[in-house]
Amino acid sequence: MSSRSIEQAHGIPADDAAQPGGLGGSSRPGNLQEHAARGEVDWDRIHAAVQTRLEELGTKISAAASGSLSRPGRTVAPAFALFSHHVFFRASLDEDDPILVGVTIRDEGACYRVVGEIVGEETGRIHFEEEFKSSKDSPDWINRVILLADRLAASEALVLAAMAESGD
Repeated sequence: MSSRSIEQAHGIPADDAAQPGGLGGSSRPGNLQEHAARGEVDWDRIHAAVQTRLEELGTKISAAASGSLSRPGRTVAPAFALFSHHVFFRASLDEDDPILVGVTIRDEGACYRVVGEIVGEETGRIHFEEEFKSSKDSPDWINRVILLADRLAASEALVLAAMAESGD
């Protein structure tokens, strides 16, 4: 699968001359996988792709759990290159243990460690966790990040169960 078809398959807009600046403000032409192959990672576009999936999850959760709320988020710190997430609340933004669903990408020198998780934000209770390591020069590491975000987006039953449990 070419890197352009990876983007098309996952609904990531191409960053080309027809779209100056592209998603996330990148001024470089090309696509995510081509930039990654050159060591140029467009974290804004990866975050946007993960958020698209998590927004789909948010839509499913609000349809199933009336009154529930969610908030998108992005964190960057020395410990990780990107943490793209949504926080799910049963009904109030100040509840004790909302459910955090997200993807963390850590730069470990020659590779990235990627973790997808569903956890209690305050308790740290892990309801789901999947992890992989990938060489930075792997032709498909971004594709694997997006597939992980797709799996999280398909985990509404786990999120709903976690929300119910944290409300007990």
